[in-house]
This record gives sequence, C-alpha cells and structure tokens, in this order.
Amino acid sequence: MKWVIRILLVAFLPVVVLTDNPASAQALPRTRPAVVPFDPIQKVRDDLARQNANAQGIVNGTATDPSLSCDFKVFLGLTPQNLEATIKKCLSDANSTLVDDTQRALDSAKAYTQTGASAPTPDNDAINCLTPGLAILKAGVIVPAVAEVKDASGTITTAAVPAKNPGLILLFQKYREFVLAGGLTSCKTWVDTAVNATATQAINNVNGALAIGTGAALLLPK
Repeated sequence: MKWVIRILLVAFLPVVVLTDNPASAQALPRTRPAVVPFDPIQKVRDDLARQNANAQGIVNGTATDPSLSCDFKVFLGLTPQNLEATIKKCLSDANSTLVDDTQRALDSAKAYTQTGASAPTPDNDAINCLTPGLAILKAGVIVPAVAEVKDASGTITTAAVPAKNPGLILLFQKYREFVLAGGLTSCKTWVDTAVNATATQAINNVNGALAIGTGAALLLPK
C-alpha cells in the first residue's frame, strides 16, 4: 500500500508544482491579433476603384440591378433589362422633378463658359449625355387623361383623350437612340471626370497632411 501512495505522489507532484508556480504560468505568452495600420490613401483608391468597377459593369451589361438611384448616376446604369423598371421607378412620384432638373442641367451645360473664355464653351460631354437621356425620361412620363368637353346642348366639342403610360417599345427605342448618340460613354465621362478629380484631390490632401505630420515629427526633440 505504501508503494502505491509513493507512485501517486510522484505522479501528481509535478502538476502541483507547475500549478502553484507563477513563473510557469507566465512562461506561456498570450498571442495578440495582428493590428493592420489604417492607410487613408489606399482607402480612397479602393473606394474609387470599386465605384468605377460597378459603373463599368453596368455599362458592359454584366450588372443589371434595377435598384438604381434616381440622381445624376441614373443614365450610367440603364440597360435593356432594367430600362422600364428604372424609368418608371424614378418617375413614379407625382412630384418628381427629374425631367425638369435634367432639362435645366442640359441648359446649363449648353451655356457653360470656361474661366477666361470670351464666348460660351459648352460642356459637350454633359450635352451628349443629357440630350438623349432627357428624351428617355420624357418618353417615360405618364400622359394624364383628358376628359371630353361638351357644349350647352350636350354636343361633344372636344373628344376625351385616354391616359398614356410609357411602354417598353417606346422606351427601348429612346434607349437605342441614347446608345447611338454615344450616351453611355458620354455619361460615364460626365460623371467620372468630377468623381475622379475629387478623389485625386482627396488623395493629394491626405498626402499633404501626412507630409506635414512627418515634417512635424522630425522637428520634435528626440
């Protein structure tokens, strides 16, 4: 019986020693997850690349998501697959100002004058995008019905006109004219010129801020 007790003591003694020894617990360092430094310049570049890839995918026909925003990017995403759904969605609101807004933007593009120019220098990309784009929007507007008009004797003087809803054939024809006029390319250039310039300026601003920060760090006392 004594030898059994001795064997048990020998077996459990190292476990007790390791458990009670603080040094043994500290001998196993905890692994910490690697911290990836935030790169603001790369984020701007990634966001811009993603936006351009999405727009290019829609232009190429590889993306046919009809849930497009009804703003200045609407013409970028038009395809034969989502044409009817998109136009009807963007014009479904009775108070929609999309047609009027596009018309005013087109007028502004035609009257645009660069700084220092003595005569109007129209924004051709905008004109080539908005002119056929406006035609699509106008074709998508619902024409309300007009009631008949009768004179005092009950004779119809003006016949009633039924409401006209935009059909896919008319919309497709206007889309075809939009494509033939170079609208896909012009609208992409119209949007990308401003977006890319803004992103480039943002990158330059970040670079300048980092340079200033680096210079200030060098001036600090060691």
